[in-house]
Amino acid sequence: MTPAAVGPIKTMIRSLHTPVLAEYVDHLCLSTDHSLRETMVSWCNGTRA
Repeated sequence: MTPAAVGPIKTMIRSLHTPVLAEYVDHLCLSTDHSLRETMVSWCNGTRA
């Protein structure tokens, strides 16, 4: 990862509402899906699939 890419990642991490994320991840832990990538990407984009 280039040094220029660290700033936006750091900003994104600091802006996370961790209680909301933790609740969502707890829900995902009950999933039997093989991959949760699409689901997590949708959640991160605000569509909450």
